[in-house]
Amino acid sequence: MITQDIDQRYIYWWHRNQWCIAKVQVSPSSDKIFLYIWRLDGFYLGMTAGKSRESIEQSQGYNLWLREGRPDLKVRLEDQIKNKYRQIEFF
Repeated sequence: MITQDIDQRYIYWWHRNQWCIAKVQVSPSSDKIFLYIWRLDGFYLGMTAGKSRESIEQSQGYNLWLREGRPDLKVRLEDQIKNKYRQIEFF
């Protein structure tokens, strides 16, 4: 079960037929989770509409992230976007 400890973490996410990294934001006022999505090269793709906890828990990306021991994907993403100044504001 996803708890608040996933809030502000970075997980894998399958988006537009490619693996991406997504920043998780748990809404404090609802049961919805929002994802800010970047391609693996650091290009920002956008934000998802609110998703249910169940859809996140059942996703391939979330489960891959768990299997890999919950790695800190923010570090990987930082290396890719450090020269993409327009995208830092979402980070």
